[in-house]
Amino acid sequence: MKTVKVLLSVLLFELSLMFIPFACIRVTDAYFAACNPSAFQNAAAQASDEQSALREKLVANTAQILAEHDEMTAEKQAILPAVVDSVLKHSAEYNIDPELVLAVIFAESRFDPNVTSSAGAKGLMQVLNPDYDGLPDSVMFDIDRNIKMGIAEFAGYYEKYESVMKSLYRYNGMKMKSYPKTVKISKESYYYAIRVMDIYYLYKNPQG
Repeated sequence: MKTVKVLLSVLLFELSLMFIPFACIRVTDAYFAACNPSAFQNAAAQASDEQSALREKLVANTAQILAEHDEMTAEKQAILPAVVDSVLKHSAEYNIDPELVLAVIFAESRFDPNVTSSAGAKGLMQVLNPDYDGLPDSVMFDIDRNIKMGIAEFAGYYEKYESVMKSLYRYNGMKMKSYPKTVKISKESYYYAIRVMDIYYLYKNPQG
């Protein structure tokens, strides 16, 4: 008898579901798409428009900063959209301000994707990490891969130190083959961090 009651309860529950649109049972993005498609589509379009506007702003601000520092070239102008796209993608992945990443790129390479430092650091973000030893130049100088490696490196320092300035000191120290357990603030690293923050200020307060 008890089994019959349980079966009847299950049957009644399943019958009740017949009167509820299946796609509306779970309150997720699918819910909004199925039950309120216009609102979902409008929100998606707004998000896309905001992302496009941010992309255009960052490309324009970067071009202006490069021009103001007499660093703009035709090659850099051509790659800026790809650089900004990559920065937006990977900074979102690692939860780092994209304008800070762009400021680091300026300080590191002046947006020259093919530069190699005297220490052997390569690409836009001047990546030099023992973990990447042996990777071919096709990887190290690839715009998207170089930016991803650089952002991942910086994000690791920020997670450890919880300080932008300390993370910048350490990122500058990435050029060293030996990895100290503590952040050593050299004069070079100090002025490097100041340069980055100066450019970061320009991104946050664009002229004109």
